[in-house]
Amino acid sequence: MVLRNKFRIGVKKEKIVKKKLERRGWKVKQSSASRGASDLIAWKNGRKWFIQVKSTIKNKEPTMRAAEKRRLKIQASKGKGIPVKATVTRGQKIRFYSLRTGRRLKP
Repeated sequence: MVLRNKFRIGVKKEKIVKKKLERRGWKVKQSSASRGASDLIAWKNGRKWFIQVKSTIKNKEPTMRAAEKRRLKIQASKGKGIPVKATVTRGQKIRFYSLRTGRRLKP
């Protein structure tokens, strides 16, 4: 039951990130059932982001496991894109970070 709720919350957060990017002119594809390394793939003006969405119910920055980061970096490299972690906080604040540089990105 807990896993199903976490999955449902995760999908909801992915849709929030997807809508934000689409409002900013990005084309976004959501992965089916979140089976791959990335939850979303977004592209705009020659830029391509492979995005893993992380959320928290607490007011602290969500983290990614090392294996998740590695898989996302490999997928982004093969797809000629940037591996990105999108964090969604309790107040629906969304931030994007490059997994290569650690820098915050602006969509």
